[in-house]
Amino acid sequence: MTTKAVWSSNNPAVVSLLQNAGQEWATQHQIGTATISATVYGKTAQLVIKVLGVASVEVTPPSATIHEATTTTLTATARDEEGGAFTGKTVSWTTSDAAVATVSSTGVVTGVHWGQATISASVGGFRGSATITVVADNVSGYYVTSVSGAPTPITAGGTYDLTPTTSTPGTPPVSYKWEVSYSNGVLPPQSTGFLPGTYHLQVPDGNYKITVTVTPRQLYGTGYPTNFIYPVCTGAAQPAPALAARAGVQPGAKRPGKEPNVHEQVVAGCNKPPPL
Repeated sequence: MTTKAVWSSNNPAVVSLLQNAGQEWATQHQIGTATISATVYGKTAQLVIKVLGVASVEVTPPSATIHEATTTTLTATARDEEGGAFTGKTVSWTTSDAAVATVSSTGVVTGVHWGQATISASVGGFRGSATITVVADNVSGYYVTSVSGAPTPITAGGTYDLTPTTSTPGTPPVSYKWEVSYSNGVLPPQSTGFLPGTYHLQVPDGNYKITVTVTPRQLYGTGYPTNFIYPVCTGAAQPAPALAARAGVQPGAKRPGKEPNVHEQVVAGCNKPPPL
């Protein structure tokens, strides 16, 4: 750049000019456009300088499926508004759920627990993301063997706290899914997600049966559901035809038919003994 010219920038906040060692130097400061003018002996020439910056962040692959305790590596690319890639930018990685998947400062994702998490990469206030699905190697075959807290049959209305026991030794399940239906429609069907602790079973007065289905979940997967049938006998004693129809199904046995993986516990009916 000749020193015989008079130099100027119409937008020094974007591009400023500085004379150094007899030359004019242009320095970019932020995203935008500046027009540089040079005037020599009344003649002016102009140069338009467009300063590009990060406009988006692309994470590849955009989705991936991994197993628990395995890893995959994601790549983040910062791009300008024209789609060009920047290099040397600092990337910050985060996960939406560290209980499902974690991510390192270099984009290495580790599966922790089956489920789905969003892994995000941020550069200069812009963010891109990928969806990571973590699967368990095997769905566990355990189930609930018994539920305590309510008599069979139930002869008094009220609320009973049900506590389950599972067939798997060692670490107990961390949560249970409960589904409850009432044969006479005295209450609408009840359903919960996976919750820890006991379940508060509501028992109105009457003669009917309550079917309680409880499904356990541990860190490595979901077990099979188990049905528990509770006759309610707070009025005149009545037979329980639904139970009689299932005579021969032993407690804890897999119920044959259309639900082969559902275990069923059959209990005594109102004034009727347990099935043999």
